[in-house]
Amino acid sequence: MKSFRFSFLILINFCVSIENPIRYNNLGVTKEKLGDYDGAILEYNKALSLNSKYPEAYNNRGVAKEKKKDYLGAIEDYNQAIVLRPNYPEAYNNRGVAKEKLKRYEEAIQDYEIALSLKKYYPEAYNNRGVAKEKLKRYEEAIQDYEMALTLRANYPHAYGNRGVSKEMLGKFNEAMEDYNKAISLDPRLARFYYHRARLCKKLKMDDLSQKDLETYRNLSGDFSEIQFEN
Repeated sequence: MKSFRFSFLILINFCVSIENPIRYNNLGVTKEKLGDYDGAILEYNKALSLNSKYPEAYNNRGVAKEKKKDYLGAIEDYNQAIVLRPNYPEAYNNRGVAKEKLKRYEEAIQDYEIALSLKKYYPEAYNNRGVAKEKLKRYEEAIQDYEMALTLRANYPHAYGNRGVSKEMLGKFNEAMEDYNKAISLDPRLARFYYHRARLCKKLKMDDLSQKDLETYRNLSGDFSEIQFEN
């Protein structure tokens, strides 16, 4: 019995020490969450050197590249992930985000729609499609997407905040304020919604509150550039 246990432990140690693409992929995810995007990419590279047909590693490497603002590089990785797994909703959603950053809004919407056709209950894709529609000034349609995202995830701060932006653009200032307040209450770290609320407060002649929100935005985002809101 002791000999069997000893052999089993040796086998476990051997398996753990073997270069494993899943292990490198998981290390990449951990480094990415810690903000070490270059380190994450190196881990994904190792995973792909061991298994070149690993869609998750391509998708995850795309996310890390996107965080580094290498949007074209990210799209290439998402493309490869989709080639390897055509029914991969996360890769379509992520590719949509990268295309949106490049202001290719119509293409982004197409990717979000494919993602939603593959994964019906996907609040992130509804939220992201709403953002792309908002950029195209299709505010009513954007609001519908944000509301669908909130139906699927009731406490979704990004959807509340983004809905606030579209409502503000439509002149629905009171409703927009409610959405910004809700988004910030759910996640006080979301810097950009302090910015939007500061802008709205300026429109409503609430100068002291606008300045306070602007200071919070700067502290959270590190953006200390001069900002002038139109009255």
